Amino acid sequence: MAKELPFLHIVTRTCKRPGLLMLNQKSLAMQNGKDFVQQIIEDKTGKGVPAANAKLRGIKARGRYVWVFDDDNVIMVGDFIYELGLIVAREDPEVIVVCCNHPSNQILPSVWPPVEGKIDAINVVVRADVWEEKRQFWGDHYAGDWDFINSLDIMNRKYSKMPGVPLAIPRVSRGLSEAEYGIGYRGPHVGTLRVGHRVRILTSLSGADFSYAPEQEVEVSERNITHLSSLIGAKLAEATVQKKTE
Repeated sequence: MAKELPFLHIVTRTCKRPGLLMLNQKSLAMQNGKDFVQQIIEDKTGKGVPAANAKLRGIKARGRYVWVFDDDNVIMVGDFIYELGLIVAREDPEVIVVCCNHPSNQILPSVWPPVEGKIDAINVVVRADVWEEKRQFWGDHYAGDWDFINSLDIMNRKYSKMPGVPLAIPRVSRGLSEAEYGIGYRGPHVGTLRVGHRVRILTSLSGADFSYAPEQEVEVSERNITHLSSLIGAKLAEATVQKKTE
C-alpha cells in the first residue's frame, strides 16, 4: 500500500546561515500541526539567489501542498500549519495566500491583486498539482520568485486567504551569509540588543515554548535573545529599556 503524502512539503533554501536556519526550524518545531516534511536545499558554495530560484524548477512535490519557506523566514504562531489544514478541508484551494511582516514596515502582500515587489514566495502555499504545472517558471534571477507567482495567475484560480499575519521575515538577507551580514535584525537598538535589555511585545503571540500578551515587557536572556531579535525585526516587538536598572 502506497504511503500517504504528508499534508505540507516545506522547501527551505539556505546558504551559510546556521543561526537563521535554527530560528526557522524552531518555529516549525513549535507547531501543533505536525503533518509536514521539511526539505533543506543547501547552497554550499554561495551561488546566490538566482541559482537558488532556478533550483526550485527541479523540486518535485512531496506533499499535498508545497510551500517555499526560506532560512530567513519564521512562523510566529503555533497553530499555523493546523489552520492551513482547516482551510484546505473547508475550501480545497489551489493556492493559499498568507500574510507576513516585513522589515520594510510592510505587510506582504502589500497590494492586491499581487504585483512584483509587493509579494514574496513565503506568501503562497500551492497545491501539489499546481506546483508541478508551474515550478518550471521559477526565474534564474534575483526576482525569480515573481516569475513563479505571476505564472500562478492567482486571481483566476480557486484561492483562499488566511486571516491575520502569522509569518515574518525578520531581516532581508539578500543571499548574504551570516559572516557577511550577521544574525538577526540590524535596525535601531537591536544591533546592540544584549542580555538584560528589555523588549515590549506589541501583539499577542504564542507557541510551544512562549506566550506573550500585548504590551508585555520581556527581559532578554541567552535563551530568548535570537527569538526577541526576530520579533523586533518583524515589527512585532520593540526595544524599550536598553539595559536593566542596576
